[in-house]
This record gives sequence, C-alpha cells and structure tokens, in this order.
Amino acid sequence: MQGVVSLLGLAVLGGGVLVLVVVYNVTRMSVRDRLDAIEVVRATGGTPRRLLVTFGVRAGLLTIVGIALGYALGVIVTSAVVNAAIIVGLRISLAPTVSPAVLRIIVPGLAVLLFAGIGAGVLAVRPATITPPSRLKQAYTPVSKPKRTGKRPMQRLRTLVDTTVLRWRAVVPAATILTIFVLVVLLVGSLVGVLAPLAKTSGGTITEPGAPYPMASRIDAGYADLLRDQGVKASPEIIVVQVRNGQPYLARGADWRSFAAVSDATLVAGRPPKHKYEAVIGRDLARTLGLGVGDSVTLGGASSPAFTQVTITGEFTADGIGDDQLIVPLSTAHDLSTDPGTVQFIRTKGEGSRLSRSQSDAPDVIVSGVSAPSSAIRGHRIPIRIDIRNARSTAQTRTLTARFGSASKSRTVTLGGGEERTVRMNVSASTVGSQTLRVGSYTQSVDVYRHSPLAVPSLPSQAPPNGTMAVPVRTESGANVSGATVRIGDRTTTTNEDGIALVHLPGREGTYNLTVEKGNRVNRSSITVASGAARSPMGTVDVTSTDVSTMSHPTANIVLFNPWSQPITRNISLVTPTTTVTREVSIPPYKSVVTTRQLGGTADASETAESGTNDMLSPGNYSVRVVTGGRTIATDSFTVHGDSRTFSTLARNTDYSSGSGIGGAVRGVFGNFNLLLLVMVVLAGLTAVGGTTATFAQAVHARRRAVGVYRATGANRLRLVRILLTDACRLSIPAIIVAIIAALLTLRLLAVAGLFTVFGVRLSPQIPLPILLLAAGSALVLMCLSVLIAAMPYLVSEPTAVQRGTTPIEPEESRGERL
Repeated sequence: MQGVVSLLGLAVLGGGVLVLVVVYNVTRMSVRDRLDAIEVVRATGGTPRRLLVTFGVRAGLLTIVGIALGYALGVIVTSAVVNAAIIVGLRISLAPTVSPAVLRIIVPGLAVLLFAGIGAGVLAVRPATITPPSRLKQAYTPVSKPKRTGKRPMQRLRTLVDTTVLRWRAVVPAATILTIFVLVVLLVGSLVGVLAPLAKTSGGTITEPGAPYPMASRIDAGYADLLRDQGVKASPEIIVVQVRNGQPYLARGADWRSFAAVSDATLVAGRPPKHKYEAVIGRDLARTLGLGVGDSVTLGGASSPAFTQVTITGEFTADGIGDDQLIVPLSTAHDLSTDPGTVQFIRTKGEGSRLSRSQSDAPDVIVSGVSAPSSAIRGHRIPIRIDIRNARSTAQTRTLTARFGSASKSRTVTLGGGEERTVRMNVSASTVGSQTLRVGSYTQSVDVYRHSPLAVPSLPSQAPPNGTMAVPVRTESGANVSGATVRIGDRTTTTNEDGIALVHLPGREGTYNLTVEKGNRVNRSSITVASGAARSPMGTVDVTSTDVSTMSHPTANIVLFNPWSQPITRNISLVTPTTTVTREVSIPPYKSVVTTRQLGGTADASETAESGTNDMLSPGNYSVRVVTGGRTIATDSFTVHGDSRTFSTLARNTDYSSGSGIGGAVRGVFGNFNLLLLVMVVLAGLTAVGGTTATFAQAVHARRRAVGVYRATGANRLRLVRILLTDACRLSIPAIIVAIIAALLTLRLLAVAGLFTVFGVRLSPQIPLPILLLAAGSALVLMCLSVLIAAMPYLVSEPTAVQRGTTPIEPEESRGERL
C-alpha cells in the first residue's frame, strides 16, 4: 500500500503544477480587468510590494476556497463511486474514510497546493510591478500580427499553422497541464501492465475453500501430483513477503521446474537451486535489490519468528511480475511459513476449465476407499468396507451399490456436512473362480473357492537343529484351522483348536519339506535346518484398503508371531511407500504382537520431515514389507488411483479461480483495483479539463475584443465554435507531443532513480503503443472540451457586451474599479 501511495504521490506534485497554471491564468485575467486601477495605484505612489501582497492574498484565498470545495467534492465522489460499486456487486476493500493516517498524507499535499496558488498569484501580477504605468495595457494586451506573405508553399504552411483567435503562447501552459494528465495515464497503464499477468485466465489458482485470501489458505501439496497425472501443469507454492533495506519484495517457495513450467520462466544465468539454502532471482528484482548470482540473502519468517539465509545460484526472466520475485525451495518456505507438506495454493497452467467442470460434476458424497478380502468361499458372504466422505458443507445423500459377479447390494446413506463414515456391506459369492468386485468406479479381484485353501504364514528361512517351532495354519480368509496334519521329514503333529502345531525339527542339517494337510486341501513349503540359525519371528501384513485414491490413507495391520519356545527381541522394520520405520519388538514364546500403521498420512509426517519426503501417495502400485535381519517376513500391496474419480475428489476439496494467487492477494488488499485506477484516470481528466479551461479562458479573455468583432460582423455562434475548435486542434498537436515526450522522460528518470517500483515490482517505462494512443486521444478531447467551456460566456453574451469586456458572469456594473 505504501508503495502505491508513494508512487501516486507524484499526483500531488502534478496537482501543484495544475493549481499554479489555473491560479496564474485566473489572476492574470483579474489583473487585466483592473489595469486602470493598477495604473492609478502605480501613478500615485503605490509600491510594487503592495500589489504583490494584495494579489498574493487574493490568490491564496482563491486557492483555499478551491481546496475546500475540491476536498468536499473528492470525499463525495469517492464515497459515491464506492457505493455504486457495492450496489453493482463489485468487490471493494478500501474504505474511503478520513483517518489520522489519511490526514498525514492529505495535509502536506494540500499545503503544496496552497503555496503553489500563492506563488501563481504573485507571478501573474509581477509584470504589473516592473512595467511603467503608461505601458501596462500594452504589456497585458496581445498585439495582432499582420498576415505574412511569401511563396505559395510557405503560405499554405502558415495557413495551417496560424491561429485565428487563440495565440500560440497558450501552448506552454496547455502542454504543462497535459503532461500531468498523460503522466497519470501512463502510471495507471504501467500498473495495469503489472496486474494484467495476474489476471490471466489461461491458468488458475487452487486454494482452500473459504480462505479469505490466498496466503491464508492451507492445502496439501500432494494435490499437485494428482494434477500432473491428469496432464495439468501445476506448481504448489508459498508466498513469503520480505523487506530488504526498506524495499518490500516478493519471495515465493516453489519447486523451480514446476514454477518455470507454469510461469514460462527461463533461466538466463547460473543454475537452479539444488538444496534448501539456494535460490534463483528474477532479473527485474535483481536490479531493484542490487543482487546477483553468488550473493547471499537473509529471509525472515512470514508467519512465524524465523529466519534463514540462501545463496542466489541463478537468474531468470518471465513475463510481467514473474521476474520480480525470489524463488526458494518449498523446504525453505516451510521453515518460514507453513508446515511441511502444506502449501498456500497451487497454480495451474491450462486445463483450468477442466478442474472447474470437475467441481460441478463431482458427486457430493465421495467414495475414498474400498476394502474386501482377496479370497472367499462359494456360498458365503463377502464383507465389504466402503469409506465415504461428504465434500459439501450441508447434508447430502447417496446410494452406494456393490456388485460382485451377478450379485449386487445397495444401501442409501446420508452424511452431514463434511462428515466421514465407513459403510459395511455383504455380497454373496456364488461362482467359483476369479470375480470382480465393483463399488462405483472402484474394482477389486476376489478369488472364490469351494473350500478355503490352507495358508501358512511366512516361515523362517532357517531354524536350529532339534528345536521346537510352532506352525500356525490358517485359511486364505484368516480363520484358524484345527485338526490339520503338519509333517516335516518323518515327524508328524496336528494343529490344536487355535490352529497351532508344535513341530520338532530334525537334528540333522539340511532342507526339509513342510506339508500341511486337511482333507483334500494341501499346502507345501520348505525350511532349512542349520546350526547357528537365528530364531526369527513369523509375520503377516495386511493393507485394509487395496484400492484407494490419492486422497485416502490406507492402514497396514501387522501381526508378528514368535514360533519359538523362548522369548525373542528383534528390530522390526516396516517399509512403506513413503518411509521406513524401525522399532525394537519383544515377543513372548508362542505369542503374537499386533500393530497398525497408516500409510502416506500424517502418521508418517514426523519421520519424513527431516528428509523432506512428501507423504502424499502419487497414483501407482505400492508394496508394504515387514523386514527383520535383512529378510522380508511379510508383504502386501495396494493401488493408488489417479483417474477422474480422484480428480473430482480434488475439485471438491479445493476452490479453483482463474488468475494467480498474487492477483487474489492484490484484490484482497485493494478490492477492485481496476475500478480504483479508472477513478484515478477520471479525476486526472477532470483536473486537466479545469487547468486547460483556465488557460483557454485567459487566452479568450485576452482576445475578447476580437471575438466581439467576429460576433458583431455577422459570425454566428456555430462558426465561432468551429474557429475556436480549429485553433484548439492546432495548439493541441504540439502540446500533446510535448506532453507525451515529457511524460515518457519523467518515467524514464523515475526508473533510473529506482522510484518506479510498487510492492517490489519494477514497473516498465516501456509503455505500449495503445496506451500512448489512448493518452493522446484523451488529451485532444480534453483540449477541445476546455476551449468550448472557456468560450461559453462569450458565445452566450451580446456582441456589444463582449467588446466592452463584460459577460453574463461578470456584468459591467459589478466590476470593481479598485483593488
């Protein structure tokens, strides 16, 4: 905000110039009307100081009245614009109230205007103080120049250049006023040029629903992986605002490759950052801060008391505001702002409408996971677990249908706003073989048997001679099998009611077959008997949901069993898709230890924070292993989907809007920034009309007798208007050219001095041609409008009154003959 106010403070200096021109012209007309009285004062001993003080006070009073009226009009117009914007539904964040902070800006500006008015009055009367009384009228009355003759081409040129009523001396004040107007238009054009890339609709920003502005948003960085899987360029980012030597600028936490893909940024020097203490800088920001490749920058926390230091390793260019930023790795921004794995928003390029459509097409109640046994018995029911979530803030209803082969089962559920629930259903298995279970768009293969096959958990690869080992026998569905025969070598035993058989191992080393039988069901495996073999535990791992989305976090159930007659203590490692967790576990003889672990969720965050690993699971196939002593004793797998169903889940979990995150932030600070700039241009146009009207009024006032002659000799009002507009156009062309050149030079000087910067963004002094043409056309319209307003009193008056120097707004009987 302060950056914008400082830049627009130039308008105060421009206002001072306008007041100077207006008051000078008004005072000069007043002096011209009172030349007789001034001549008497000078001839009777009046001092020049008396004239300077008198007209200086008059100009000061005139300026004070103008300031008071202008202040009141400004407050009224601003409030009216804001109220009108609110009525039509535009977002306005700036409150037009006069506070002490506002007065600290306004009062010095008004003081500048007052002194400019007093100075203008003194300058206007100064010729009357240094000119002899007998020559005063000659000094304030323009002398008509005779028509010059010459060769025909020169005559044509003079015909085009010569004016009829107005004089060329009006070009200088008119050019001065137009310079201020054009400068304001170009400043506004530069600001719009900065904001234009922020409002691009080719991409968009994904934020947390209900966040008041992008920096208050918190979403999972893993959403970006899902978008990339769908072919959408995505960059998860964090804004970390900074100040260096009093200059605010923008630092952004982002992966360089993703940022470059979304922003069309190109590295022109150095290399990308390789770790969290390196960064790349935009070329414009490098010029603004005086930094380059190899320099170090200290960064402060944006939302927490923290700081770090990064070394600039590269320099890049991008469009608009793109290269006015410092890009640091996400891990660096996490130290200064959000938690690991969390970003403020995700910027996208292209395909934005696809996400927007998914937001409207996605179901309200989302199926986030389905779990069912991998095997079943014909004639038995299969238990199905369905995880669902209401993505809306209000209660929603959905009918869930589970299909298994030719059988199906439906259930209607109602969830409150944001509620999550697990729904359990059963379907019957009627056909032997591999069958497909379908719930919505989720599928899972289930093997159906006549009788459940026997299963033995992963046996130790080696065992000591003459040892006693407990062998658990289960079905594929996990039920204990009692009365099963377990044979190893020539030794045979039977499982008890818990499905456990105590097997005495052979005394000789070697590899033996281990056979488990019950009825016509047989399970065969092998075991090696070796001296010095370590007693390892047996284990199983089961992932509850084998078919999940990137938004879900399945759970792994781990069962460790000690098959030996003595307690064992071992380091057990659980290898998950995102990390490896190792713990020491003690298991009593013939006992089990059960534990659970969430995969890819917050449970892994603490272990992965140090390494910077992202705990969001990308689409793909994953395995989970239980490892001890370098040997895998249990394994399972699951699939993470990244198809349209999870794309819809993403759409329901976030808000999508066109444009960039910074555009949303600017709108959050300024409201409708375009409306603010439009009001500035309109006010600049009004002030320019006032200034040029005063200039032309003074010029017409000086030539009022010539206007009266035209009127008296038969020239009607329309012809006189054409003459005045022709003169105005002839004067406007050089005035506009001078104004544009002066405004461009001023912008160039501001850029060289480092003052052409707003919130760390270096504005470009290269103004597009359409904006220049708009400024020139607007200036020409203002000049023509001003000359019509200035000449209006002389057009509506009688010719005799014009020649005498009186008009309806200044009747002869009211003219003062004294100071």
